[in-house]
Amino acid sequence: MDQTEVFSRVRRVLEDELGVPGDRIRPDANLRDDLEMDSLDRVEFVTAMEGELGGRIESSQVEQVRTIQDVVDAVVAASRDQRPSAAS
Repeated sequence: MDQTEVFSRVRRVLEDELGVPGDRIRPDANLRDDLEMDSLDRVEFVTAMEGELGGRIESSQVEQVRTIQDVVDAVVAASRDQRPSAAS
């Protein structure tokens, strides 16, 4: 999964599930300052992203995300680390 696809899905989750206006969603948007997310909102957002993408983002990564781009990077890394095996 590439960054463009992940950003598109992040946008959908933010708009549809968390009610963030689309004009506020950009890669450099700070989750706390620009989107007014507290730590619980951030966990809810990351959990929604995990559900959307079928992967898991480690809690240590959740604590480090500050911007939408950080989320995109974490999701891309998680998808690389958790590719399903051919035997599944």
